[in-house]
Amino acid sequence: MKSVAKPVLFLISILLLLMLEACGESGASTTDADADTDSDTDSDSDSDSDSDTDSDSDTDTDTDSDSDSDSDTDTDTDTDSDSDSDSDSDSDTDSDTDSDTDTDTDSDTDTDTDSDTDTDADSDADSDADTDTDADTEPEICEVLSTGLERVPSRVMILEDKSQSMRDDNKWTLAMDAIDSMIANFDADISFGLDLFNVSTGNSGINGAGMCAVGDAVILDTDLNNGTNVLTTLSEYSPSNATPLLLAMENFTDASYAPVFMDGSANSYLVIISDGMDTCGVDGVFDQNGSISSDQLTAVTETLRDEMGIQTIVIGFGDGIDPTQLNAIAAAGGTDFTTYFDAADGAELTDALNTIAETVAVNCTFEIGTIDNEDINLDYVNIYFDDQPVPRDDGCAVGIGWTWTDADRTTIEFCNYACGQLKTEDIEQLRVEIACTPADVQIV
Repeated sequence: MKSVAKPVLFLISILLLLMLEACGESGASTTDADADTDSDTDSDSDSDSDSDTDSDSDTDTDTDSDSDSDSDTDTDTDTDSDSDSDSDSDSDTDSDTDSDTDTDTDSDTDTDTDSDTDTDADSDADSDADTDTDADTEPEICEVLSTGLERVPSRVMILEDKSQSMRDDNKWTLAMDAIDSMIANFDADISFGLDLFNVSTGNSGINGAGMCAVGDAVILDTDLNNGTNVLTTLSEYSPSNATPLLLAMENFTDASYAPVFMDGSANSYLVIISDGMDTCGVDGVFDQNGSISSDQLTAVTETLRDEMGIQTIVIGFGDGIDPTQLNAIAAAGGTDFTTYFDAADGAELTDALNTIAETVAVNCTFEIGTIDNEDINLDYVNIYFDDQPVPRDDGCAVGIGWTWTDADRTTIEFCNYACGQLKTEDIEQLRVEIACTPADVQIV
């Protein structure tokens, strides 16, 4: 019995030691090894290895690469340590390591690098290389035709009232004296001529044949140094009969009536001196009360201006004038004198005539003369005020340059703007040159 008991005790001791060892190990190992050492003699090592590693690795990497450098590191570490100790010697160490690493790295790298490289390189390299190719190249000159042009004298046709009423207040004599004064001052600068309304040499009586007579040709055509002839002719007439103003003006709508005055090669002015209103109408029948309208006088004046190249200026002499008729003529006359001159007496008539003569004497028409050289092409003419070019302005259509006034191209006229320069600026020389090619001709 002794010999059997010893080995049995020895085995029991070893088993106890093994069990103690196993218990020690199960205390250290928290890895949910649930070491169910159900110590039964059967050594039923129920190793219920409940390894519940709930590793909820929620790496919510919200990389909102908005580069706004907003580094939002949202580290949500949800450590759910569930230590379920089942003390049935069943050592159920349920170590539920719910490692919920919600690393919401909301790496909102809002690096709003707003690469707004607004390189507004506004390469406003406004190189303004303004290559002003306006090389200011002077036109090529083939010939200088003239360095001094002759001014063409203006022409003044005196159209004087010779009606019976001009006897009143000695107006006929006062008018002759005023005309004499003007001629004495301007006879060398202006070509004067004379015509009358009416032209009868005696008193025709009421309704007589010569009461409203006008001529078939001008009494005295215009010419320089014509003053003596004008005054001599005037002295041969004396006032009588009626006032055929409209009919006398209509005569100048026919170029053959006064060929020199109306040849178009010079500035031509019709200067009317009247002491009353028209009393002959359109048919030449005397009417003491007048029978024509101001519209009729306007119409004939416009015809003279636009078709015949004649500008009209009016002087009312004495106190018996008709302002409406005279102003109708003045307004359409084409000059700066758009209302009639009101001359109450001889002195005022003298002043009016000299003012008119002084104004028209400085004109803008010049003579080039006849060119004998057949090689010269007058289409290539350039004209200069000193060194300033004046462009050709055909028919003065634009009103700034110069134009030919005659078909033979011997005379030129400077248009409004250029004429104004001649009258107001100190221009020393008018020069005419012939360009070599059409490209060198200066035209508006």
